[in-house]
Amino acid sequence: MKIDNNLNSFISNIKKTLKNSSRGFLHIPDLNGNEKKYLSDCIDSGYVSSIGPFVEKFEDDLARYTKSKYVVAVCNGTSALHLALKISGVKKNDEVLTPSLNFVAASNAIMYLNAVPHFIESEINTLNIDTKKLRNYLKKITFSKDGFSYNSKTKRKIKALVVLHAYGIPADMENLKKISKEFNLELIEDAAEAIGSHLKGKHLGTLSNVGILSFNGNKLITTGGGGALLLKNKKQAALAKHLSTTAKKPHQWRFFHDTLGFNYRMPNVNAALGCAQLERIDSFKEKKLRIHNNYLKYFKDSEFGEIVHSNKDVNFWINNFRLFDEYIHLKEKLLIKTNEIGLQTRPIWDLIESLPHFSKMPKMRNQVAQKIYSSVISLPSSTN
Repeated sequence: MKIDNNLNSFISNIKKTLKNSSRGFLHIPDLNGNEKKYLSDCIDSGYVSSIGPFVEKFEDDLARYTKSKYVVAVCNGTSALHLALKISGVKKNDEVLTPSLNFVAASNAIMYLNAVPHFIESEINTLNIDTKKLRNYLKKITFSKDGFSYNSKTKRKIKALVVLHAYGIPADMENLKKISKEFNLELIEDAAEAIGSHLKGKHLGTLSNVGILSFNGNKLITTGGGGALLLKNKKQAALAKHLSTTAKKPHQWRFFHDTLGFNYRMPNVNAALGCAQLERIDSFKEKKLRIHNNYLKYFKDSEFGEIVHSNKDVNFWINNFRLFDEYIHLKEKLLIKTNEIGLQTRPIWDLIESLPHFSKMPKMRNQVAQKIYSSVISLPSSTN
């Protein structure tokens, strides 16, 4: 009864605070800079598709901001992941390690190549890969042959490791690099949520040979729909750009495609939006940090749970609230009651291994990932 009374009081106070404002959204974009001007310029030019000056400008601006040597802009984060896996040499029947606690895009991209996602465990504090458990697991289930690691049970090569930086919080890249070297794995950073986040002064997505970003409408900056590859290797960058433009060889009028390609290039109209958004990313980060600190202050002495926190240079894209063990059973009730009053709370992703088309894939005993799913609620974090 005490818990119910406290919850009802908490919800009532939120309702009074919100009134008719739009502050209850999980994340909506702020489009009050040069977005309309650049979009108008783009429309006036007639170049609204995958050819136009804003695409190259956005790539150049991203390269400067992230300090990535090469950037290839594409139509969404999933296509970026698909290309990242392909140019990293992932082939049919290869296994690719990826967190079970993740958005479905990475696992879908692995399946696009007829490869096999292999789901791995997360740790409770950062929501990212548990490196200690992963190393111990790989030592137990792999054998080495011809310089590669193979799954002892399935006999398939374990080719790559896709590292998620969950909600813009850095994964343990130091140990993940060591693991990838020890087991000869291609390391790919899924920094879809991490634009503006850094680790030891380096932008997430640039700590390996290949990383990706996403600019969906709910990200810190948006191009409407869009993504990008961050690359160190010139040949890989050229290949990614070539494949993203249907593998068409440049020519004044011929349509000659030298291999299987993909229609993944970012349209100029989307890039125009991105150029305007990137101009304002520092102000977005300042607002996100202020929101995060307000949540930390508000929930400091909460009996129900705590804010997932990081003391790193991160973007605080979405704030997450983790219920204490004794209150995990309240998760659905909180989601229902807060959404009833216009507070757009959301659960964290369903574990990928729980989805029907991934249920038979190899996996660790992802008990902590399951606990995270059961206890974490995403909170409204819009910059307004």
